[in-house]
Amino acid sequence: MPSAVEHLTRQPLLSAGLGLGVISALIAMFAPGGVIATGPASAPDLGETSVELPSGVIVVFIIAVLLLAAALSIPQLWAKIAGLGLLCALATTEGLMVIIGRSSERFVDEADLSLGRAGGVLAIAFGVAVAGMVLALVGSRVLATPPRVPIGPDGQALTGPQTSGHATAAMVLGICALLAIPAAALAIGFANLALGQIALSNGHRTGRGMAVAGLVLGIVWLSLWGLFMTVGIFVASPSSSG
Repeated sequence: MPSAVEHLTRQPLLSAGLGLGVISALIAMFAPGGVIATGPASAPDLGETSVELPSGVIVVFIIAVLLLAAALSIPQLWAKIAGLGLLCALATTEGLMVIIGRSSERFVDEADLSLGRAGGVLAIAFGVAVAGMVLALVGSRVLATPPRVPIGPDGQALTGPQTSGHATAAMVLGICALLAIPAAALAIGFANLALGQIALSNGHRTGRGMAVAGLVLGIVWLSLWGLFMTVGIFVASPSSSG
């Protein structure tokens, strides 16, 4: 039975990506209780004001550390796929905390805001989580294994070519990513699994088109998400309601 070290080294990029996710959550644990952003207050008599990150949200990052560490150490496929979704969810949470703080009605509309300590920590944690997610998604291709095909006494397959379930899942998740961005990371993961499985199946698995569709949709949604989150972390502010 392979040791824990052998298990991790067989999937270097995936393991490194999940490891960066753990580091990201650990970094984010230093943010609660600190200031997310400071700037001119909406009430003129207050001058400058700031928005703090509640101390209680540290629980979110503690849970993230535990879940990602479990995904890193458990060898089963489901744990690795779940880790991809967790990485995306963690990065989204870190980025949204900054964006929501910067968009607080306590600030003047379209104010020029400065990131506080908590905002800076979360921005760094977000960057680490995104880097981890990219590595993990690229490395997820190694999870693919040849499909189990029933073989008769004459050595011939008892079933004809079948559509890969991973390919179907990739396309469905790619569509669902419009409603929940972690589904985009899962779509890429399942697409990689499907493409790898199809390549190893000797013609017994089909569905390459659906896998490619899921892969493209996942990449497009994650690219738009990354752009939105990055811009929001550094430039978001209350917008005028007119």
